[in-house]
Amino acid sequence: METLSTCYYCFAVNLPGLREKNPDLESPSFEEDIVRSLSEFIQNKHLYPCALLGHSFGAKLAVKLSHMFTFPALVLFNPSGFSSYLPFKQLLLKKSSVLTSFLIKKRFPLKPNCVRSFLEESLINKNALSRDLVMEYTDFLIKGGTHPLLLFRKMASLLPLSDSELSKMRASTLIIAGEQDPLIPPRTLYRSGLIPNVKTIFLPKTGHVSPLEAPKECASLIHNFVTSHALS
Repeated sequence: METLSTCYYCFAVNLPGLREKNPDLESPSFEEDIVRSLSEFIQNKHLYPCALLGHSFGAKLAVKLSHMFTFPALVLFNPSGFSSYLPFKQLLLKKSSVLTSFLIKKRFPLKPNCVRSFLEESLINKNALSRDLVMEYTDFLIKGGTHPLLLFRKMASLLPLSDSELSKMRASTLIIAGEQDPLIPPRTLYRSGLIPNVKTIFLPKTGHVSPLEAPKECASLIHNFVTSHALS
């Protein structure tokens, strides 16, 4: 940000944190609420046209915003939402936010037996239900902590963008990802090819936070990309 601010006016929007206690955001629909708030911010500050940058979950929000504005340039760092899931797993992710919200509000402990009952109800193919799946899903639900906003953020960031959302992107898009990203491995970005005008760059020896791990390289890539789209 410091390097880019020498060439551009930069606005770093503070998105709700994982552990921020905000009752208005403790809802599975908070993703749409954030997109709407960002849209209002861009309009109220008269920032359009501008280049839009987003990292991880923020990159997923940037994709959704790109359907509301025709950004000259869009830069996505280690973006979430590109990996696709089978329909039954998408159903589990959506229903799990409701389950965890209920358990937390009722102060019930999240135990494997409860998760097993939830999976039995959700799975179409009962043969897929195994002890390993139950334990994996239990760990997934409680790993980040007990605050519902953290769980909703985790589930919302995992739910994939649709093929339509990707194919209808109008902005020239640069994807920058780490070759060694443990959270969003390069193989999960295979659907980036659906974006009409996209360039994908994988940075060696970097993980999930490319802008901090390779700041000079990222700043150079961003500068070259946005200046080539009339934002110098």
